[in-house]
Amino acid sequence: MRTGTRLVVVVALVVVLAGVGIADRLATSAPQRFGAPAPAMSVPAASDESSAWYCWGGGTTSSLAPVTLELVNTTAAAVHGTLTTVATSGRSLTQAVTVPALQTVTVVPAVPGAGGWLGAALTFFGGGVLATQSVGGPAGWSQVPCSRVTAPTWYFPSGSTADGSVDVTLFNPTVTDAVVDLSFLTRSGVLQPQPYQGLVVGPRQVLDEHIGDYVQDQTQVATIVHARAGAVVAGEFQVRSDNGVQGASLLTGAPSPARRWVFPASANPQLGSTVFHVFNPTAVPERVTVAVRLGSGPVAPFVELVAPASVWSLVASQQTRIPTAETFAATVTATGPGVVVDRVVTAPAGAAAPQWGTVMGVPQVAGTNPRIAYLAPPGTATAPAVSGAQPIQLVVMNPSPRRISVVVQTVASRGAALTVLGRATLSPGAFSVFARPLAASGVRALTVRGSGPTASIEDLAPAGAPGVVSLVGVPPDSG
Repeated sequence: MRTGTRLVVVVALVVVLAGVGIADRLATSAPQRFGAPAPAMSVPAASDESSAWYCWGGGTTSSLAPVTLELVNTTAAAVHGTLTTVATSGRSLTQAVTVPALQTVTVVPAVPGAGGWLGAALTFFGGGVLATQSVGGPAGWSQVPCSRVTAPTWYFPSGSTADGSVDVTLFNPTVTDAVVDLSFLTRSGVLQPQPYQGLVVGPRQVLDEHIGDYVQDQTQVATIVHARAGAVVAGEFQVRSDNGVQGASLLTGAPSPARRWVFPASANPQLGSTVFHVFNPTAVPERVTVAVRLGSGPVAPFVELVAPASVWSLVASQQTRIPTAETFAATVTATGPGVVVDRVVTAPAGAAAPQWGTVMGVPQVAGTNPRIAYLAPPGTATAPAVSGAQPIQLVVMNPSPRRISVVVQTVASRGAALTVLGRATLSPGAFSVFARPLAASGVRALTVRGSGPTASIEDLAPAGAPGVVSLVGVPPDSG
């Protein structure tokens, strides 16, 4: 029995790609373009003189997905900075921001002029601040860390314009123009609609492209954002509404493929599904292995040869070796230049909203795996960014080949003391679930400290199942 389905661009189509200009975006020169580690999306060290975050998701309070920023100061001193918000109308507004020592501040960005989608650039005079963004609307809510980097290329493994919508947001926080092309791999082949070619994103400008306008009725869409000139921050906002299942999801793209991706915790929901999308955007085949670890130990891995410019969808919920409703860790490894991997969880219709959501895996690049990671849920107990937001569980995994010890504690909450929530010792590949102490801590920022590299993910409610709304741990610096 096959372990998944593949979206394959055949050899004949590769010849066509050479004529329309996408072939040079696939890894014809893969070792040069994709061999280097992806820039880390991380909090700067507290000793840094300045730091920046770029948030691209959501819009105004009158839009489908109003955005809220959560800023966590992990240091013992107040950090000051500025927040510059730009709208698709072209207007911008700058305001001062202060994050007190060891506290969380929730910010609703001011709307510069007319409504629309927003981009936000945060600059702090000092490091140690974590920035995340959350959105909410009729379809549900989602949260993702903002980005610390700009890049010429971004990859998104999945999406659908058949049972929902996909918006690609391009934010240019730099002082030079960026010229961007969008390409889409679908079951119908590679699509490059002319309106999405040569998009000019000026300095401090944000563009939002509604992909369904020209990429219509596609059940599987993988997206490549490529800047011919300059660099941008790229994100996707997906909404699904089909057969009683709905959800909204923010996803920051991957600036390059990686040979190893980790999902510290997943589960196959009752009457729902869990799907891993493995996107090979290069010009060479990738032999991909998905290793699954249950609480009791590993199971036989899943292996697939993923063709160039294709997506392998591993439907974990259809695999008998992965029990329903049991937490498992998944590690995806590739043998070539690398792949990009996300995970989509769908809860059954009738479950708590949202019933659908997606999250990008944690890339594992040699020399950058963190010993410390931070997680910032949406807002605080007194100023929640999402009504009723609560943690479900935090799962910490050991991605290294050595045994490690882990400590989980709160980071910041106005007027509250730091609290150790739990400790664990993890063998290689093992994970530990922190649920009961996490629920008692409420909506508070967390820190995960390990004696070696860690990978962590927090599942949040309201949601139809664990994994529908998930937030990955972010390291405190790029090293």
